Amino acid sequence: MAKRSVLLAIDKSKEAAYAVDWALENLIRPDDQVTLLYVAKSGGLLRSSSSKKAAEGAAEGKSGLDFLDEAENKLRQNEAIEVHRMVRNGDARAEIVAAAEEMNASMLIMGSRGATLLKKAHLIGSVSDYCTVNAPCPVTVVKPKAYKNKDAA
Repeated sequence: MAKRSVLLAIDKSKEAAYAVDWALENLIRPDDQVTLLYVAKSGGLLRSSSSKKAAEGAAEGKSGLDFLDEAENKLRQNEAIEVHRMVRNGDARAEIVAAAEEMNASMLIMGSRGATLLKKAHLIGSVSDYCTVNAPCPVTVVKPKAYKNKDAA
């Protein structure tokens, strides 16, 4: 059986950290090839147009790369999982979908922060909504524990 190519999109949120843990526990198989993807905001990690933006980007990039390191270390605890990392710069929605297309991903896994009332009222789409509609592969959106149905068994 061929290895599955799993794209695990992460950011610096606790929801992304939970998604990594959940994916390891529930979805990722020992023989999977997992690519961790971190997308920095435009001008954040890979380039910037001003010294102020450079300082902000360095701060964002450092904590983003630190989180990427932590996620990679968790995955590498299972030596059978082949782990790769990818860092991109730009709009997270477009970059995640593009990465899934380029690597011919078998699946995309990502966390969800949950839409705020303001976002729902203004119909502002979330990154996970966009990826669910536009990704070329199945998408698993991992909701944080706090959003689980309390009535479920």
